[in-house]
Amino acid sequence: MQRIGQYLMASALLTAFVLLSDARILAEDQASINKEILAIAKDLEAGKDITSRAKAFRAKVEDLHDVMHAFKPRSKKGIGVGSTGAGLELTIINLSKSASTTVVQKQKQDLLQAGYTVLAINELTFLYPPAKPMGGKTAEDWKKYTEEAKKATLNFIAAVKASEAPKVKAAATALNNACNECHSHFR
Repeated sequence: MQRIGQYLMASALLTAFVLLSDARILAEDQASINKEILAIAKDLEAGKDITSRAKAFRAKVEDLHDVMHAFKPRSKKGIGVGSTGAGLELTIINLSKSASTTVVQKQKQDLLQAGYTVLAINELTFLYPPAKPMGGKTAEDWKKYTEEAKKATLNFIAAVKASEAPKVKAAATALNNACNECHSHFR
């Protein structure tokens, strides 16, 4: 009976080790994905063509959920915004509710980086259309929603560059709405 207990304990420890190893590997994979998204964002900000880089990314990263994970806070292995590491998604939602001139001016660089990061994610998302219709929506609908999100993101970036809080709020609202519209059909 004691030997069975030892085997069970050894089995439990081995299982825990494997699970922790998988979690560490996944975290490293997500860190690599986030790093590449940030590099694409930097290229977009510099006005570079990212077509080949985005296609290479798509060839390596099969699951769109891994891309979308970048919207999470830094504490949850997302990219995060600014020194607090707040999630990209939550930052956009908060700005759609309230964007003061003081906040926009004080966080301008962080918000610009967030905007270009979202733009990079938009560009990558375009490359992941569904293979078959979902919720009655097709790959063409996917492309339309992605283009709407891209347009809203470009408007957000322009508003942040101009440091115009009312326009930042309106652009963040439009961006959040574009994301929600797509997510209502494709999840």
